[in-house]
Amino acid sequence: MDPKEKSKVDLNCGDLLKEFEGKCVASWVKHFQDKRFNDLVRSRYIEKLQREGAEELPFKLENRK
Repeated sequence: MDPKEKSKVDLNCGDLLKEFEGKCVASWVKHFQDKRFNDLVRSRYIEKLQREGAEELPFKLENRK
């Protein structure tokens, strides 16, 4: 969870968060919280790039390992 949003989460979703943490396996809770945080960071970064005039590539990059 984004530490900056903790008070908002507690205020608006505190009961749901407690239920989620109480009913789900701890590793799932961590996974989904991390995923949500990373998705938000990615989304904000993409929005920033678009505001600065960045354009999408006309092709997809492949994962290279």
